[in-house]
Amino acid sequence: MEYREIADHRITRLICAGNPFGGYAHAGEFKYVSTLMKHYFTPEKIAETLHRCLHCGINTALTSVLDHILEGLELSEKRAGRRIQWIAQIPPDRTRGGDYVKYAEDHIRLAAKHKAICAFIQGGQTQKLFEAGQADLLRRFIDLIRELGMTPGVCAHVPWCIERAEELDLGAEFYMLTINRVGYQCADPDAARRAMQSIDKPFIGFKVLGGARDDPESGFKHAFDAGADFIAVGMFDFQVKENAELVSRLTGSDGDD
Repeated sequence: MEYREIADHRITRLICAGNPFGGYAHAGEFKYVSTLMKHYFTPEKIAETLHRCLHCGINTALTSVLDHILEGLELSEKRAGRRIQWIAQIPPDRTRGGDYVKYAEDHIRLAAKHKAICAFIQGGQTQKLFEAGQADLLRRFIDLIRELGMTPGVCAHVPWCIERAEELDLGAEFYMLTINRVGYQCADPDAARRAMQSIDKPFIGFKVLGGARDDPESGFKHAFDAGADFIAVGMFDFQVKENAELVSRLTGSDGDD
């Protein structure tokens, strides 16, 4: 599978995204799907899925800093003899405890402790910080991520957040942006394309299938054509092989080491 780089990290163009691991289903009115995913993705199943990723040539996962996912990462490393590279998403404080700064900084430190190579604040939370005029907090988190030895990024569901982060020179070394053809949390695909193609930093496209509202071939191709260097895709274990083969074919890297 083809690789590209974020800082000094060599990363496969297909990244295993961890929304399913955390039960973030994006299934609309079907409220049971989140619970179903949480029951399916035990630490054992997470480890099995990550092991399958490594076997199929995917060398990086992108997940939230959640206890059961960290357990799955540890179990995967123990069984495979090596740790899959992982990029840490610092989630919002869904307990609404009030002190988000402490919450975020604690989770950044936890990500570093568990050997994440990169980290970023979750996209919805990033937008809230910008809208509240708190870009200084985002800079503070980025500085801490770098101080702890990880590569910092900025994630957003809307292109203007990425453009604003670049304008303010917050220190991000990569960006994550939603890009899909179906308009799911990507209201303006053309604006997303322009941002990816005008900013000279690596981009990870996510929600490229619009929360399973598009099929992999068209969704993956659209994201790569738009300028995504990488795509982060939530996968069940039984989807890993076919998705890896598809990305290898779309990027012309069949047979690469």
